[in-house]
Amino acid sequence: IGTTKLASRVGASLLRAAGMYDEMVCEDMISYEELMVSCALNKDGWYDHARQKLISSREECPLFNTKRWVQNLELAFREIAWNSGDSFKGSERRRKGTND
Repeated sequence: IGTTKLASRVGASLLRAAGMYDEMVCEDMISYEELMVSCALNKDGWYDHARQKLISSREECPLFNTKRWVQNLELAFREIAWNSGDSFKGSERRRKGTND
C-alpha cells in the first residue's frame, strides 16, 4: 500500500534493504488484498519462500551487516560529539567573556 505514513515508509525501506520490496510492498489496497489471499491460500509455501529469501540474503544484505552499522553509528556519534564540542567551547568562552 502507498508509503505515505512513517511506519509504511520504514517497513518499505526495510523490505527494500532485504531485497523483498517487489514481492511484499503493494501499490494499492486491491494488490494488498490479492497478496494476502495468496498468502493465506499458500501459507506454508509463501512463508517458506520469504524465510528462505531472508536467510539467503543475510550474508550480502547491508541490512544484516551489524558490524558496519555499528561502525557507522559510532562514526556519527563521534562527529556529533566533535561538532558539539566545538560549539560548547565557543559558548564557554562567551560566558567567561573571552573571545580568543
